Amino acid sequence: MATYNETTVRAVEITDNPHIEKIDRSTLAGDIEKYWVGVETSNVGLQHLLLIRGRLWLKKPEYEAFERYDVGWIEYHGVYPNQLNCWIYPAIPGPRLDHRPARVELPSHAEFTEEEEAKIYRTFDNWRNGEGKDFMDRQDRWFRERPWYEMHGLSPEEAVNRFHQLGW
Repeated sequence: MATYNETTVRAVEITDNPHIEKIDRSTLAGDIEKYWVGVETSNVGLQHLLLIRGRLWLKKPEYEAFERYDVGWIEYHGVYPNQLNCWIYPAIPGPRLDHRPARVELPSHAEFTEEEEAKIYRTFDNWRNGEGKDFMDRQDRWFRERPWYEMHGLSPEEAVNRFHQLGW
């Protein structure tokens, strides 16, 4: 049983068959089409880009560290309301961000036995190379190609078309 929370020990069983939730970060073209096509400005924020006076602007590089790069999580449940999430990340290329392979990150506030850690990593590897392979390959490609860099200065309509030309 993994334990967490320094003031209260709560148990969450690290099972062999946890729930895995995906977050598709490669849907930016659809989000632009849904929220920004046909408008000059919007209060809807999207990852990597801003809409200013009908044109897309790349966010400043110093804001890149605040963007979301997680693409899912492995979810373990204990006695309600206890649950534990291990975040899934795609392969992130350098040099802007430190190059990292696709991975699962264990929560820093939890303590695991070696057996539990091995089970979590094995779950991720099995999913990454099995059921989740196509999804993770797409996320890896998205962060490797970084197509949003080609959208600076385009109108939302032009950006959607450009994403489609690039295969997104």
